[in-house]
Amino acid sequence: MSARFLPPGRRASIATCVALVLAACSGPQPRAPGRPVPAEVIESPEPAQSAVPEMDVPVSPPTAVSTWERLRQRFVLSGCNDSDTVLKQAQHLTAAPDRFSLAWQQAMPFLQIVVDEIERRGLPGEIALLPYVESRYQQLPGKAGGPAGMWQLMAPTARGHGVHVSATYDGRLDPFESTRAALDLIERLDREFADWRLASMAYNAGEYRIKRALRGRPTTALTPASLAKLQVNPVTHQFLERVLALSCIVKDPDRFKVRLPPVAPEDTLEAINLDAPVDFNLAARLANVAIDDLRRYNAASLAGSFSAAAPPKLILPKRAIEKFVSAISRIPEKKRMHWKVLRIDADTTLQALAGLHEIPVEALAVANGASDDSEVDAGRILLVPGCDPVSCAGPDVKTHEIRSGDTLSAIARRYGVRVAELMQWNTLRKDSTLRTGMRLHVRAPGY
Repeated sequence: MSARFLPPGRRASIATCVALVLAACSGPQPRAPGRPVPAEVIESPEPAQSAVPEMDVPVSPPTAVSTWERLRQRFVLSGCNDSDTVLKQAQHLTAAPDRFSLAWQQAMPFLQIVVDEIERRGLPGEIALLPYVESRYQQLPGKAGGPAGMWQLMAPTARGHGVHVSATYDGRLDPFESTRAALDLIERLDREFADWRLASMAYNAGEYRIKRALRGRPTTALTPASLAKLQVNPVTHQFLERVLALSCIVKDPDRFKVRLPPVAPEDTLEAINLDAPVDFNLAARLANVAIDDLRRYNAASLAGSFSAAAPPKLILPKRAIEKFVSAISRIPEKKRMHWKVLRIDADTTLQALAGLHEIPVEALAVANGASDDSEVDAGRILLVPGCDPVSCAGPDVKTHEIRSGDTLSAIARRYGVRVAELMQWNTLRKDSTLRTGMRLHVRAPGY
């Protein structure tokens, strides 16, 4: 990257750092046939407040420029041949090509969110690879007060950046909210260290550990060799190596014999505000989205319930939003929560079932993709209003009856508590056996 592409206020930091890193690599890499020339960086209106140079990214329709190409255009570093550790990490990550491709296929809806946001903020493309190293872009629930979500944020850090975290809602598992908070933090760290590599290491290990390791040295002259000698946990060095290894793979997937999955523009995600909470089973049916996918997109709503402390919203693929909005408008607000699957015992009509469940027949029809005058044969499976033990478990529930397949970790996730709390409230040991029919306290006794 030439210094002429950088605004004056940033040349001394990022340009010097990049030039030194590139000097340690094998030399300029040949540009792939047909690869667009990187966009010229323009001067930020407020250079002192900008974490990285603002980039003028061409506005292209998603069908013309793929998510992967948009990411490549934003990469700051190139070449990894002369870094044995980075190359070994790249080979390790792609040792099972099908597994690697599948992991990215599942990550694509969330990667799209991150790429959009780093483009908006003018951040290096390598930053979009951090969630893969942290979690493989999975919305991982927090355990015993630990980090959570695809960015692996700690609860105090998330709350400090305006993310709501409670027993029923964990915004660290919201891909939009967590990305905003994580990138706010990374931008601040980049301003602190003037080097996105150090900012990434500080994100993983904590800024004070990196400051202690630097011992006051200027970061503008930090070569790859001196960076590798920083006295920090080897896991932190490995973290950066894997980010760089992933950038090598994304730049040249054929070299590592892997396939990077495509993403269809209509499959990108969008959050919509709701007039009232809606049952996830009903939402999935109305939007024609697999229930497992819908739960994955909306993992922040713990146990599939909506928090009274957070405004109701739903994350859906853009392609499904129009269909969902049209269908949900035909169901009364007071009838949108608590739906269950029911097997019909005897021949009946949709009109009769609507009367039995005290819901307009039009609403029952749209929930099941049927017409108002449909006849319903015995044995048919329908979605109807009503509570089952899972969908109606709310903050007032005090106990849980053990059913086949239950585990302490699954019960803890469902009720938004820690396994250690369940064990304490129920005087359980690690080797205790859960038996069908047992009742566990899922709230502290007396509360």
